[in-house]
Amino acid sequence: MSGFPQTPGFGKAAYASSDTPEKLGTLGELASFDGVLHRLMQLHTVCVSDVIASGHVLYRTATANVVTNDRSEAVTDSANNYCGIAPQLTASVPESTATVTYYMWVQISGRATVVTNGDDDIVAGDLIIASGDGTCDSVAALSENAANFIGIAAAADVNASDTVVVDLRPV
Repeated sequence: MSGFPQTPGFGKAAYASSDTPEKLGTLGELASFDGVLHRLMQLHTVCVSDVIASGHVLYRTATANVVTNDRSEAVTDSANNYCGIAPQLTASVPESTATVTYYMWVQISGRATVVTNGDDDIVAGDLIIASGDGTCDSVAALSENAANFIGIAAAADVNASDTVVVDLRPV
C-alpha cells in the first residue's frame, strides 16, 4: 500500500512486546506488512483474560491507541454500538498472542482468521460484526449493526476451532 511504511523483518507482524512502543514504531502508527494494513496498539489492562490469542476481535477504549477484547471496557457510540479502533469504527484483529499492557501490531484490513461466537452459522459472503468479548457473528443486514461491521466472511466458519476467515473492512 503506498503511503505506509513497509516494515521489514516482521513477516505477518506476529509480534507483541512489553517493550516500549518506540522499539516497534510509534503508538498509533499505520504500517503495511505483506500488503495488509496494521496499526501499532497497546492492549488494555482489562481484557477477558490476561493473555489473548490471535484472531480475537478488539475494541477501542477511551484511551487513544489502547484496545481490549472485553466489551464492557469498549467505547460505545450514541446507539450503544461497540466501536473498533479505526475512524469508521471497524474492529481489529491481533496476529499474535499478547498479554495485557503489551504493545502489538493489530491487523485492521485484509484477510484474517477471526474467532466466532461459536454458533456455527456463518457461510461465505455473510456480513460479519463484532458481537461479544473478542468474537464475531454474522448478520443478514447491517441496519442497527453498521458500527459493529468488520467485514465479509470469505468462507464458512470452522466449527472445530470456532473461527472464520474474514475479509476485514478496509479503513
